[in-house]
Amino acid sequence: DDVVVFDSLSATGGLNLQIMKAVDMIKQGLSMNEIVGKLEKYRDEEMTMFALLNTLENVVKGGRLSKFTGAIAKLFDIKAILDIVDGTVVLAEKLRGKKQMLEKSLEKIGEKVSDFSKRVFYITHVDNPEDAKYLKQEILKRFNPMDVVINYMGPTISTYAGKGGIVISL
Repeated sequence: DDVVVFDSLSATGGLNLQIMKAVDMIKQGLSMNEIVGKLEKYRDEEMTMFALLNTLENVVKGGRLSKFTGAIAKLFDIKAILDIVDGTVVLAEKLRGKKQMLEKSLEKIGEKVSDFSKRVFYITHVDNPEDAKYLKQEILKRFNPMDVVINYMGPTISTYAGKGGIVISL
């Protein structure tokens, strides 16, 4: 009787963060309506997700980028940062090289909120534990959040993100 369909408008770490919040609210004894209301507010007003694409190969294979443009991107070591807004993926940045991509992602985090002390970050990756650990260390050092969780990305989202891809959710 107490079943509600809820669209997280997210995937991977963003979905995990919402589940973690729901579990906490259940433990607090909140009603189903209160939980759904708070999750909607979090999803719509607070949660941020973005993806770091180390390669655009899968974007080309999926037909979202021409082979010519993909070849140029590979030649010039172009990386992409995608924002995930209301369940839709939007190109936010095109950068040269991994170092620029990682630094820009940390800058984007700093633009979101002034106080991260009550926030949990969730980093998922596709066979890229080195960059995920680097981001975790930098996030802890720069933003002092409550926690940073690292996990492997599931197979569906990994297909889009490609080898080395990372999704940061907060």
